[in-house]
Amino acid sequence: MVARKSLVLAFFILGSLASCKEEPRQSSKISDSASRALKAPVVSLAGSKITFRDDDSSRAVFGISEAQFKDVKITTTAPARIILTTVRASGTAASATVPVFETSDLTQLYTDYTKSKQELSRARHELDRLRDLFAHNAVAGKDVTQAENDEANALATLAGLESRLLTLGLSPSELTKLSPDISVMIANVPESEIASVQLGEDVQIEFDSWRGEIVHGRVLDIGHAVDPTSRTFNVRIEVKNREKTLRPGMFARASFGVDVARRFVVPSASVISVQGKNFVFVTRDGKSFERREVQLGPQTAEDFIILSGLEDNESVVTTGSVLLKGLSFGS
Repeated sequence: MVARKSLVLAFFILGSLASCKEEPRQSSKISDSASRALKAPVVSLAGSKITFRDDDSSRAVFGISEAQFKDVKITTTAPARIILTTVRASGTAASATVPVFETSDLTQLYTDYTKSKQELSRARHELDRLRDLFAHNAVAGKDVTQAENDEANALATLAGLESRLLTLGLSPSELTKLSPDISVMIANVPESEIASVQLGEDVQIEFDSWRGEIVHGRVLDIGHAVDPTSRTFNVRIEVKNREKTLRPGMFARASFGVDVARRFVVPSASVISVQGKNFVFVTRDGKSFERREVQLGPQTAEDFIILSGLEDNESVVTTGSVLLKGLSFGS
């Protein structure tokens, strides 16, 4: 409440400066200031409506624009990084590759996964051998039971390691099929924008190391689960590394779904965010401003796409929306 009163006073001062002319300092200014204070904006309906008087010149600070349909270039852009590159294995067949991972933890995880696959293969071979011997009364039943338990344990261990790799955005089966000189990237795409990402589509990538230079990749896979903290999906991208300049750990921006479509938008400057919700201030006469919650779609270079909360040709505040936010929410 104290903060809201301070902002009301600020608007009063702003109005005074906008309308005053040079005058001699007189004691009558005190009563004049008190009169102006009575003309401060009226905040009502729990802050959702703010009304200015007709003679309040501080309204001149507000810029107004219309919510409207227009053709916009829609691009989903997400941060990305290289998590592995493949190199030719030395002393082996020309097509053999070795993945070089971003971190030692990933390297260890993949090593454990590979060993687990071998352990499962051995366990199954041993189980088949003992079952054959048991059929010929050459071993006891308890030996077969133990072998079955060993196989189940090996399978559970492998499944756990595979799940961890998938959670990080890596497909264990694909890792063994990658060609040499390939880089694999993970882009963290927001949950609200994942629908614009398609398997196999072209991705435009700009690395922090080479600003302004675009490299093209391809979407290999879209994560099977959303990160509960960041609310993003891991999108796996394949990039050819013919020049061998790409290295694990390099950061970039990945752009998906470049398209031109007609969408309902408002200028980005008109949207304010408070406690995870988005609002605009709507006005019909330039004197009364209504706080309106809106649902946002993707952001373009200049606008926000509006999914709900506004109608076509409604007028919203662009310049000065932060000042209205302070009056509305008292902060």
